[in-house]
Amino acid sequence: MRLSEAEIARLANDKGLSEGAFIEQFTRLTYYRHGLALKEKPNGECVFLEGRDCTVQPVKPQQCRNFPNVWRMPGFEWICPAVPRQVSPAEWERLAEEATGLKPPFGEAAQPATSIQVLPGSDAE
Repeated sequence: MRLSEAEIARLANDKGLSEGAFIEQFTRLTYYRHGLALKEKPNGECVFLEGRDCTVQPVKPQQCRNFPNVWRMPGFEWICPAVPRQVSPAEWERLAEEATGLKPPFGEAAQPATSIQVLPGSDAE
């Protein structure tokens, strides 16, 4: 989860830490070493996910706010209670560029979802 300087400041403040202490405790270099990202738990979950709850919900990073409307992974419905919302293709492109820093399209398959299946027993039911 890539972080902006403003997001680091908000998250550090929320956790009652200096930005330096927050960076040391909760971040790592991004894959291409062009910034900082949140660390993950050993199982791949976000370090701020406790059960199904986000412990930084009021100040969560924009990339988190965009999930699952701009990006998602297969099977996310089973592990995340996020509920997609319908957006126009133009709005999806704007959100995708804001979230990734890249101008869509990212490839043939990169398009906004047109529908979402609500699974039995999910919070969205």
